[in-house]
Amino acid sequence: VKFVKRNIKKIDAVVISDYNKGFISSSLVPKIREVYLKFIVVAPKQSDLKFYEGANIFIANRLEFDRVHYHCLTSPHTEGIIITEGAKGTTLDYCKADSSLQLLYKQRVYKNLVDVTGSGDVFLAAFTVAFTNNLKINECIDFANVAGGIKVSKFGTSVVSLNEINNELKNV
Repeated sequence: VKFVKRNIKKIDAVVISDYNKGFISSSLVPKIREVYLKFIVVAPKQSDLKFYEGANIFIANRLEFDRVHYHCLTSPHTEGIIITEGAKGTTLDYCKADSSLQLLYKQRVYKNLVDVTGSGDVFLAAFTVAFTNNLKINECIDFANVAGGIKVSKFGTSVVSLNEINNELKNV
């Protein structure tokens, strides 16, 4: 939280990827939200999303999503949860103040499935980059899906470049 306060003018988004190692506390997101009013995205591991109250978007894979108690949180900041489902694509459960849900499904782009290590992290990062560059949420999902699709065609923890994503988007 101190880092966010010191660097608030330089920060376009706060990304919290909870690996359930005890570093993330239930007070972290609310404390960040007190000083930072922009975009907060969380990859949750806790079973109750209220643990991260104040986040704008949650991103989880299907297995993680099935473990959480998901509901439209009462926070005015929460817009929804994005569920990555591998080759099946991505689902957006879109929460708004009226508690209505809309589902948006986007197909992920795959070349050759080599290794899924880090694909969720690549999706999270790419989505955040797209969102902070003012793309619409469906465009953010397309961008992140392409990045994730490129990642799984590479072995191990590898980098996906903006050039690779842009080239793939031209071909979609």
